[in-house]
Amino acid sequence: MHAQRGELTEAAACWRRVQEQHPRDAEATAGLARIERLGRRGPRAALGRHRAGTAVVVAAVCAAAATVALTDTTDTRQQQPSHVAEQAQEDAQLRAHDREQQQKQALERAREQARRAATAQALAVALQAPGLRPTAHGDSVEVTFTEGLFSEGAQLTSTGARQLAALGRHLTGLDARVEIYGQTATVSDAPRSGGSVLSLWRALVAARELGEASGKPLTAFTTASADQRSAPYPEAARNRTVTVLITPG
Repeated sequence: MHAQRGELTEAAACWRRVQEQHPRDAEATAGLARIERLGRRGPRAALGRHRAGTAVVVAAVCAAAATVALTDTTDTRQQQPSHVAEQAQEDAQLRAHDREQQQKQALERAREQARRAATAQALAVALQAPGLRPTAHGDSVEVTFTEGLFSEGAQLTSTGARQLAALGRHLTGLDARVEIYGQTATVSDAPRSGGSVLSLWRALVAARELGEASGKPLTAFTTASADQRSAPYPEAARNRTVTVLITPG
C-alpha cells in the first residue's frame, strides 16, 4: 500500500521489519527489489511512478465497482424475498377465494336440495286423497294406488278412472316432470322381468287420463314399462296399475 501511494521509504521499512523476523522471506526480498527499481532515477523511475499511480487508480476503481456490485446484490437480495412474499400472498388469497366460492356453491346446493325436498313433502301432503298413496322420496313424490286401476288388459275400472282424474286435477298448473310406469301382474309362463307391452299400454292410457284432467298435453308425460320385479304389491289384482313419479321444478 505504501508503494502504491509512492511512499517507497515507508514500504522498504515494512519489508525490512519482515526480514528481521523472517530473514529468508521471499516476498520481503522481492518487495525490496521492486522498491529499489522504483527508486532509481530516469525513465525507469518515471515508469515505476506511473505504474504506482495507475495501481492506485485501478485499486480505487475496483473498490468502487465492488461497492456498486455489493449494493446491487444487496438490493436484489432484498427485493427477491419481497417479490416471493408478494407472490405467496397472492397465491394464498386465490386459494382462500377458491375455498370461499366452493363453500358458497356447496351451501347453495344444500339449500336448493332442502328447498326441493320441502316442496316434494308439501306436494305429497297436497296429493292425499282416497285411493292415492303419495310418498316423498328426496325431491320427488311417488304416487301409487291402493287398488288396481285396470280390470284386465288396458281397460280402466270406473274407480281407476276417477282416481286418475283426481290426481290429474292436482297437476293443473304444476311445474313438474311427470313419469308414468305401467305395472303388470306376474302370471305363469310369462317373463319375470324386462317389462311388457301391456304395462307400457297401461302407462299410455294413464297419461291420456291425466292429460285430460290437468289440461297438459301428452308430451308433458314420460311413459315407460316398469320391470315386473318392481311391482308395488304382492297381489296380482292390485298390480294392474301404474306408478306415477312427480318431480316438482
